[in-house]
This record gives sequence, structure tokens and C-alpha cells, in this order.
Amino acid sequence: MKKRILVVLAASFAVLALAATAAAAITITQAPAGPGYQNLSPWNCNGHVYSASGSPIRLGFGWFANKQGGLKQFWQNTHGTVDITGTDTFHDEWSRSPTGTPFVTQQGITWTNETGVQGTTPGGSPVTGVASIYRGVLALAPGTYTLSVAMLVDKTISDGWDSYPADTSSLTGTCTFTVNP
Repeated sequence: MKKRILVVLAASFAVLALAATAAAAITITQAPAGPGYQNLSPWNCNGHVYSASGSPIRLGFGWFANKQGGLKQFWQNTHGTVDITGTDTFHDEWSRSPTGTPFVTQQGITWTNETGVQGTTPGGSPVTGVASIYRGVLALAPGTYTLSVAMLVDKTISDGWDSYPADTSSLTGTCTFTVNP
């Protein structure tokens, strides 16, 4: 009997030890546009260093089009995920919006519908268009992280300049960043 109790206790301690080393979940809340944030984007964060004690860290990425129809196509015909791994972990995802309205993600982040946005055409010319942006403030502990975003195209979409066929991998981004205390 004592031997069985010791085996059960040893197994219980092993499970507790594994649970203690598992990464904590990163929390996110909806973030507005504007200044006052350390901005994190999957397309330009490689090697960036952020401060856990500084301004809030805002994750942001999105889709830019020349007209509202380009956003509607994006919402109706894409879905995606965003993941952060490292010291802590985070996962969010969104599904296609059959009605063509902005996404609301699993974590409750509502993509924006913005007009009068300044952007650049694929040819490098400045242009005013429309955008849908995912913006959230992250609570990140100090450590090193990898950010991965995948926007998957289910049916060909156009931003007004280029077409993006279904099953393309061109709408992905991955980078590594550090958060200091």
C-alpha cells in the first residue's frame, strides 16, 4: 500500500512540475489608433526590443485597399490566425464574414473599417485608400517571443492593384522580438 501511495505522489509531483514550467497565456484587449504605444507588427519586428515597463505594447496588422469593395472581399473571403510563442503564449483567430463586415476574433478583437488611410501602391506611389486593422494591447512578460500571422485567402481577392488567389501563402508574417523588464 505504501509503495502505491509513493508512486501516485511521485506522479503527482511530476505533473505539477510540468505544469509549473508551462508558459502563461498572454492577454489582449482592443486598442485604438493613435500615439502612446510601442507598436508591434509581424512584418517589421525582427530584432526589435520592447519594454515591459514602458508604454503599452500594441499588436497591429491589417489589409489596405483602394476602395471599400476591396475590404468587403477581404472580410468575406479570408480567415486567419495570430500566434505568439516564447516566455508566454497567445493565440487568436478569425473566420470569414459572409456579410462582408469587419471580423470579430475569437479573443474579441474587432477589426477596424477605416477610410482616408494613407498608403503606398505596390509600385511605390503614395495613395489614399481604406483599411481594416487588427489592433490589440498585449500584456507581455519579459522574454523572447516569435510572432506569426497568417491571413489565408479562400477565394481570390483584390486590393485594387493586385489579385491574391486562393490558397496563397503571400499573406503571412513571422518575426522574433524581445521584451525587457
